Amino acid sequence: MSRLGDAWNALRGKKKEEPPVKTGEQTRMTPVPSAMGWGAYGGGYARASRVVWKWFDGEKSAGGMGPINRYTLDHDALRMRSWQLLIESEIVQIGINRWVTWAVGKGLKLRAEPDEDVLASMGIGIDKQVFSKQMEGLWKLYAANNWCSWSNMVNLQKIMWEAEKNALLGGDVLWIINIENGMPKIDLKDGAHVRSPLFSGVGTSMGMRNPETGNRVRHGIEFNDRGEHVAYYVYRGSGLYASPADALKYERIPARDQFGNVRAFMYYGIRYRLDDIRGIPLIAVCMETTKQLEMYKEATVEGAVERAKIAFSIEHELGSVGTNPLESNLARGFGLPTTQQGSDIPVDIAGQKLADTFAATTGRQAINLPPGAKVNATTPAQEAAFKDFYEPNMAIIFAALNIPIEVALMKFGSNYSASRAAIKDWEHTLEVQRESRIQGPYQTVYSVFMLCGVLMNRVQAPGFLEAFRRNDVWVLAAYTNAKWIGDRVPNIDEKKEVDATRALLGADSVNVPLITVEDAMERHSSNDFRNAIEQYEEEMEYCEEHGIERAESGERGAESDDESGEDKSGKGSGEREEGDDEQGE
Repeated sequence: MSRLGDAWNALRGKKKEEPPVKTGEQTRMTPVPSAMGWGAYGGGYARASRVVWKWFDGEKSAGGMGPINRYTLDHDALRMRSWQLLIESEIVQIGINRWVTWAVGKGLKLRAEPDEDVLASMGIGIDKQVFSKQMEGLWKLYAANNWCSWSNMVNLQKIMWEAEKNALLGGDVLWIINIENGMPKIDLKDGAHVRSPLFSGVGTSMGMRNPETGNRVRHGIEFNDRGEHVAYYVYRGSGLYASPADALKYERIPARDQFGNVRAFMYYGIRYRLDDIRGIPLIAVCMETTKQLEMYKEATVEGAVERAKIAFSIEHELGSVGTNPLESNLARGFGLPTTQQGSDIPVDIAGQKLADTFAATTGRQAINLPPGAKVNATTPAQEAAFKDFYEPNMAIIFAALNIPIEVALMKFGSNYSASRAAIKDWEHTLEVQRESRIQGPYQTVYSVFMLCGVLMNRVQAPGFLEAFRRNDVWVLAAYTNAKWIGDRVPNIDEKKEVDATRALLGADSVNVPLITVEDAMERHSSNDFRNAIEQYEEEMEYCEEHGIERAESGERGAESDDESGEDKSGKGSGEREEGDDEQGE
């Protein structure tokens, strides 16, 4: 190659290139061309024959990652495939049901926490306890009754349940907050009905503009230059309540009313990119895997059924007579003769006698095999490997749905530490998802609910209306500040959790309460703290009226101390019962 290169350079009139010559610390470099020209970005020089320049796109070896795909999402197809998998795949149905059951559960409970310090700094004084009790009582009645929905059919918990399910499977769902009879009434619209109308001569569905407002409209959502949602377009020609007269009709639903209150918003499953204005199903990443795994399971089950129909086979050696040892049974079943006369079925008197004796004494059957014949039972070889292939793939799908497989299948067969780790991870996932997803709709509806309550004079909130008129977001946020409580994930061993926390705090904090009574009641029951205390007082007064005295606090403490410090029979203070170390393992 060197001589050929020299000859080529000679024909072109070029001199032979000399190798780099080192002179002390100096090294002569050879220019290397790049896609941007010679020496682009000041980095076009490299040591001759030692550096290879190339663009890096994440692929280390040519073809190792395949072609680069820039996806344009087909939201309608993704939505239909996702709903199809809910019907066809038990993995998807299990995952979605477990997610919604835990994330929404019985619905989030309101704990009103108006910020007294912020309100006081604005010159507004309120009684936090009175205000919170009033708001929590009104909200409890509102959320539990069907008149919180536009259809007057379901309560708020069921609305949130359907919204979460439709968002995870369909990609998104539209919340609409209507006002009727002085209260917000919620209407849900399937994301499939949110579509862009065809504005005549304005543009395509990917970049059209509303001729009246000048705002852009994409995928049924109108937004301004700041990216703020302005309105939503709902196609009335599809859905459960559509009629032929509604064909090609669209309803424009403003995102905010004339006072700036949120009246409609999109509730998403997951978002793909910032520039993508619609959501996609949660199972989009594992649709193909789930479908193929479902096909594998169905094929395995069908094959097992067919193989089960063939209980055994008869193998004949070379030189055997080739007869069927069960022919006599078949002949008797069809009423045919079983002797040599009129039939070619061989009958062995001794063998037949043995079979009759065996059946009479054991209730089973003995088969007299002809020479050279052997009966082989069918073994389920394919089904034996089903679990090793199916469960790992199922665990990956559940992981894509952010659900541990132990929680999804409600199966905790591991030791205490492994089960506790799975539950704690699931608890953290729930807390994050509730705060980032589910609390948003609750808080939005609660803000409108409080405004309606103040306007209808059901709620006493000094300075609220004045702040609303001048759009003082600080006062409004301080009034509507709230905490939303969902169903708690139970601990495997509550005492171990408490003892571990005590050990971290040190011995001096043994009498310090770790949580408040209200937090404890929210953790272990769904009862309201204040109502429970009032009910408890009424019950204790009723007991005293009937001669049942309350136990003194000192007596209860003494009994507790005595029980906790007393050595049990057969067990010293420093001894442990056998198996203590393995408890929970």
